[in-house]
Amino acid sequence: MVIVVPRNLGPMEFVVAPLVDDHPDPELLLRLAELVHAGGLRVMDVVVATRMPCGSVSWSDIDADEFSLAGIDLAAAGLISEQDIQDVMGRVALGGWAIVLIERTWDSPREHYRSPGATVISVAQVPADVAEAVLDDLGYQEDDTRNGGST
Repeated sequence: MVIVVPRNLGPMEFVVAPLVDDHPDPELLLRLAELVHAGGLRVMDVVVATRMPCGSVSWSDIDADEFSLAGIDLAAAGLISEQDIQDVMGRVALGGWAIVLIERTWDSPREHYRSPGATVISVAQVPADVAEAVLDDLGYQEDDTRNGGST
């Protein structure tokens, strides 16, 4: 069996969310599906893991066929390693967690920066709280329209 894996990937990150009844949160799946269908991200892999009071961690891979029932195909099932799981679970509270590895396709070099002479020298993330603090310092008002308000 040959597994085809996407190349020229965009930035990837882990999204970690608590489980609901031992399964990934349906609301999380809905949001991920919306972003996948809008072309904003690709779900590479998903693992369900539990951190026990004794410190041990157990996990299982999500069945890719079963997960696709939520409208999301896994692009590279099995990509999350045991080391990734241990690293992530060392940062969260006890209990069950969904670990989702996503690729931000809207930020993919494959889709952008293809013009001659364009070179990406560095990419850095700015944490949301830092960006919000700078906006506050500059006197920007909060826009409630994203949260259902009217501004």
